[in-house]
Amino acid sequence: MRLEGRVGWDKVGVALEVQDGINREFDGDASTFSYGGEIGYDLSLGGAVIGAYGGADFAQGEVCDSVLGNDRACVEAERNLTAGARVGFLVIPVVLLYAKGGYSNAQVGATYRSVGDLVNIEESASRAGYHVGLGAELGIGQLYGKVEYVHTRYNDFELGTSASGSINRNQVLAGLGIRF
Repeated sequence: MRLEGRVGWDKVGVALEVQDGINREFDGDASTFSYGGEIGYDLSLGGAVIGAYGGADFAQGEVCDSVLGNDRACVEAERNLTAGARVGFLVIPVVLLYAKGGYSNAQVGATYRSVGDLVNIEESASRAGYHVGLGAELGIGQLYGKVEYVHTRYNDFELGTSASGSINRNQVLAGLGIRF
């Protein structure tokens, strides 16, 4: 078993296409600080490692832009839950290089405020998707440190009958953990 805490950089990207006679696109990204943790189990097979994990990350990456005139639309990716598998190889006895992938579920909030606050809409929903990543881990006894890159793609969504969109997330994380 292993348990780790991690921090890092989180970049959330949002694309929204509005088709209401005046076709408009809302496309942007936001970078923020991310923190979270992971618990997992790794099975050592000589120089190879396979394992399963579950994790949670928290960030406040918010993308805002005007859709028409001076109104304001924002999409915020909040928490992200993950479950997946990883496979790796020991390049030297204390350094593991690995690839990971699995299921992701994010809590996403959306707001729209028109000029003069005549229309105020706030919604929050879960978005399912997948993630893939690469990482390196340095073990020192029962402790380990790691760095990894993770890309997450959430399922596309519809807003009413006139808008559709997509959300993705890129993270660079550093973690410290313990094996027990």
